[in-house]
Amino acid sequence: MTIIKVAKKVAIFGLLSLLMGCADYQAYNFGSGYKDMALGNNQYLVEYYSDHYVDKPTNKKNALRRAAEVTKERGYRYFEIISETDTSTQETTPVRITTERTTDQQYPTDRRIYNEKSTTTLHGGEATHYPGISLLIRLIRQKTPSSYDADIILSNYVANRN
Repeated sequence: MTIIKVAKKVAIFGLLSLLMGCADYQAYNFGSGYKDMALGNNQYLVEYYSDHYVDKPTNKKNALRRAAEVTKERGYRYFEIISETDTSTQETTPVRITTERTTDQQYPTDRRIYNEKSTTTLHGGEATHYPGISLLIRLIRQKTPSSYDADIILSNYVANRN
């Protein structure tokens, strides 16, 4: 195998690893991941933002996972969701117009142009959706009908963090 082939394979592997890493559960970095903040009285704000290729249900699972981690880190087992807010955003690429003019023939003697064509193309205008969710949670010691069990949520993951 030549050095060029090996270099290409390493570059492709590196690019794929980078792209796959973007989808990982992580602390907030480069526009995606979790954020959390203590508000007092055992209340926390947990937010999770995802890249455009992650759907809303997966984004909510990630937020619940982080809420369970916060619960366990603070020495609790249960938490309740006080409120849930969709913080998704949408970006639209700018619309750009290009016009291309072509001529089939031009006769220099009479300065006339024959078979002139003009093509106008619109580029952009695509909308990209970025899922986001904000959970206001309260940590509690006893199970209630509306509470989540952090141990059960975290048992769905091999490790607490990828």
